[in-house]
Amino acid sequence: TQGDAKMVAEKLRQSIESSGFHFKNEPLTITMSCGVAEFKEGDVPTDVFERADAALYKAKQTGRNKVVIAK
Repeated sequence: TQGDAKMVAEKLRQSIESSGFHFKNEPLTITMSCGVAEFKEGDVPTDVFERADAALYKAKQTGRNKVVIAK
């Protein structure tokens, strides 16, 4: 389900955000934005991809570092 997928993506997002990363001896925060979509009856792969892509852009436009479920 989308709820399960969101939980997995959220765990991954949190893990990435909390991992230590350094560049040229300086700490750097890495974050992840994600769009989640599921197949609905009658969908072809491009339908799902387009919904996930729109959800990803919404995540980026509304502050980044978040998981957004496609509508």
